[in-house]
Order: sequence, then C-alpha cells, then structure tokens
Amino acid sequence: MKKNQSDHDLLIELRTEVLNIRDDIKELKEGTASRIINLEKDKADRVELDALQIKVNHDIEVRVRILENKTSKYMITLTLYSIAVGTMIALIVYHILQT
Repeated sequence: MKKNQSDHDLLIELRTEVLNIRDDIKELKEGTASRIINLEKDKADRVELDALQIKVNHDIEVRVRILENKTSKYMITLTLYSIAVGTMIALIVYHILQT
C-alpha cells in the first residue's frame, strides 16, 4: 500500500510539473508571437529603404555640388582680387621708381 501511495504522489507531482511546463510554454509562445507581430509592424519595407536611400544620396549630391560651386566662386574671386592687388602694387612701385 505504501508503494502505491508514493507512486500516486509521484504521479501527482509529475502532473503538476507538466501543467506548469505547459503554462510556461504557452506564455513563451504568446510572448514570441507578440514580439514577432511588433517586429513586423515596425520593420521597413525594402522598397521604402531603397527610395529613402535614393533620396538621401540625391540630397548629399546636391549639397556637394552647391559646396563645389561656392568653392569655385571663392577661388575665382580670390584670384581676381590677387591680380587686382598685384597690379596696383606694380603700378605704385612703377610710379615710385619713375620719380
């Protein structure tokens, strides 16, 4: 009789553990499903990413071209001013040496 009672107790413990494990698996399954749903909702579509990349590359290219144009204008202006100043200095030296 004692053996039957211990077997019965063991079966009850095992059943309880199996039920606990089933509940844990169910919670994991539900948690994983909700995380997957959130990830799918938040993910970016490949087409959206490609369109965004094209837009960003275009914006960068436009900004670089603007900077190149400004740099060219500054270099041209600096060159013209240098020529003007050089010419003025040459004229002043010429007039000083003539007197």
